[in-house]
Amino acid sequence: MVKKKVQHHTRIQNGEGSVFQRKDGTWCGYVTVGYDSKGKQVKKYVYGTSRVDDNAKLTDISGRIKNTSYNEIKNKTIGELMLEWLITFKKSSVTSRTFEGNIRNFQLHIEPIIGKMKIHELDTMVVQKTINILLDNGYSVDVAKKIKHIINQFCEYAIDSKWILTNPTTKVKIRAREKKTTGNEHYKALPPEERNRFVNALNNDPSNFLKPLCYVMVFAGLRAGEAIALMWRNIDFQRKTIKVDQAISQETKLITKEKF
Repeated sequence: MVKKKVQHHTRIQNGEGSVFQRKDGTWCGYVTVGYDSKGKQVKKYVYGTSRVDDNAKLTDISGRIKNTSYNEIKNKTIGELMLEWLITFKKSSVTSRTFEGNIRNFQLHIEPIIGKMKIHELDTMVVQKTINILLDNGYSVDVAKKIKHIINQFCEYAIDSKWILTNPTTKVKIRAREKKTTGNEHYKALPPEERNRFVNALNNDPSNFLKPLCYVMVFAGLRAGEAIALMWRNIDFQRKTIKVDQAISQETKLITKEKF
């Protein structure tokens, strides 16, 4: 006689859903997230390797539904949610220059890689792969750490908002130091031949009022904001040194569709 495998159902608290083991041994669970136009229940299904795993996922969804956050995030991408978080919370808590850097790092290094994903897809593997992509593409360890820091802060906000249960960045690894470079490594600075072309172009236009500024930026390695903020008191002609103690940055203004 062949025995049929029975599906074991377990109701989660307050009758919010059910967890059961399928015939193939995997666990499945569902919870009602709303109703359609005909009054029929709309169910959200989750799958896991154990009953505990499924219960945790359903508890997560149920908690978000209770806090009205499920409908808020189910149709939004990580990119949309993170940009809203940056504008709403980070802009008012950091300097204008730091916020400008956060936005730039988000647009250049985060949104292109994970921006189209949903918040529930964000796990340790995804964050680690994001960091690995940056390092493999020649970005510095410092840049990778800044990206991890931004994602970490966003995930802490997501936990407080009950979008996720745990912070996926806690186990992400970044090497402590830069790799030793060899002659075959990608040249990160402006190549000498390009630098010479740039300098020659400046010299061929004696009326170019940007020439002194460009010279300072190229040969002193200053950012635009640092060079523009220089005062005569910052330059010691005898010692041939430049003291950088301030920078000018433009206030970042972002236009969003939300109306308050």
